[in-house]
Amino acid sequence: MQNDLSLSLSVNPFSGDLSLVREENAIKQALYTLIKTSVYEKPFVPLFGNRLTKSLFELYDDSLVSQIRDDLTTLIKNFDDRVSIINISVTNENNELEIILTYSTKTNTAPQKLEILLKRTF
Repeated sequence: MQNDLSLSLSVNPFSGDLSLVREENAIKQALYTLIKTSVYEKPFVPLFGNRLTKSLFELYDDSLVSQIRDDLTTLIKNFDDRVSIINISVTNENNELEIILTYSTKTNTAPQKLEILLKRTF
């Protein structure tokens, strides 16, 4: 069974402990955190994370989409062995990157989706 702390850091009203997310939600939260983390953001683990925020300021073309897909595939394979990637869709609209990750887990082979929208900040 997969458990993780909730990113909202909410408190369980019965026990007073931090709330947990379980199973599929824990995996989805871990993938979200992995994708949103920039390189060098996690101390002492320089290969953890990606360069997606820099991609927001580059010209959008097929080579960039291919690079993002490859980077995310490598990142997920290296740091979360609970999932198998089915597809990674990357689109750019109004200077926003939309990433749709379709994956399955070892405990649930049904396809799951994680959608992330990245916006430029100036």
